[in-house]
Amino acid sequence: MQAANSYKPNLIGGFMGQYWLCKNEKELDNFHAELKKTWDFSKPLKIEWKQYRGSRTLDQLALAHIWFKDIAKALSRVQFMGDDGELMSEVFDSEDDIKPMLKRSYGIIEKRLDPINKKMVPRLKSLGKYDKGELYQFLEQVQICAATKWGIILESKGEYKSLKDEEKA
Repeated sequence: MQAANSYKPNLIGGFMGQYWLCKNEKELDNFHAELKKTWDFSKPLKIEWKQYRGSRTLDQLALAHIWFKDIAKALSRVQFMGDDGELMSEVFDSEDDIKPMLKRSYGIIEKRLDPINKKMVPRLKSLGKYDKGELYQFLEQVQICAATKWGIILESKGEYKSLKDEEKA
């Protein structure tokens, strides 16, 4: 049993922010008690909540990079019609050509502080900062896009395949 003065809050975080992970009602009660004890309520407090899905895994991130390379390789050999009906013939040499295009289309936009102008500006979130669910959704969109727009079949592998199979069950 833990002594009252040795209670360690379930606060997780660092430079990019902090969050409190609540796995049960007791931990929620602990959060509430800690908040009342430590927050200066003379200032507004913003509390957001979302389902915790865990960090993205290296397996998911590796698959994203494999797919970017596969798409670049396939598109370097084909021409396709643009949305305006014009024949597109740009060569995509590497994943560095594909990744930004897919992130602009299917990535998560977040507000970040621009340190020069000291304003919050929209910016694409780094894939390395996605949680497991966010990266799963991104990969899902990439797979659909590759198949429908370019006729490229991307193989589901590893954890992404496991998550996809869970979703079907």
